[in-house]
Amino acid sequence: MIVRWTTVGWPHKMVQMIEQVALQWEEDEERFRKLQLSDLAAFNDRVDALTVCRFSFQFFQWLKWSREAWGAHLTKPGWSKPDTHSPPI
Repeated sequence: MIVRWTTVGWPHKMVQMIEQVALQWEEDEERFRKLQLSDLAAFNDRVDALTVCRFSFQFFQWLKWSREAWGAHLTKPGWSKPDTHSPPI
């Protein structure tokens, strides 16, 4: 009787275990996809913030270049170029 149970019961038990694992796999996959979407949204927010920061630095660089160009344009021969490295008084 025990041999018969082993022959019939264990394959059935293994099928149940496989179905359980498959169900758990699908639940885990769905949970990981939700986590990935939230992480992706957070990453995109950080990239957007860094992009804004980069453009602000680019704007200040443009202001510096325009100030240097304007200062070079206003200086006459024989005059000294304004010192851009010292702080204003």
